[in-house]
Amino acid sequence: MAVPYYTNMHIGDQGMQSLISIGEAYADKIVQPSLTIYSSTAFTAPCSTQFVEKLTNEHEELAFDEFYHVDFYYKPEAVKASTDAVAEFFNK
Repeated sequence: MAVPYYTNMHIGDQGMQSLISIGEAYADKIVQPSLTIYSSTAFTAPCSTQFVEKLTNEHEELAFDEFYHVDFYYKPEAVKASTDAVAEFFNK
């Protein structure tokens, strides 16, 4: 075996694991200004809001009601809305 103890098994409760192991544990370590973009209607929205609540840095939050989580991956209007917001944030 090339990598001891490696397994490619899929976590059966991956959805719950994502809620448990989200980046909120590290949110207070971020010192750079940040922008969090998410869908307020997505099942993953609590992950984003819990993360934002724990930020201690200068930060902005942008929640889209009209898009779902996966829309940001491929829907032109969702991609444009989020990338335009990121461009504006970095151009400040």
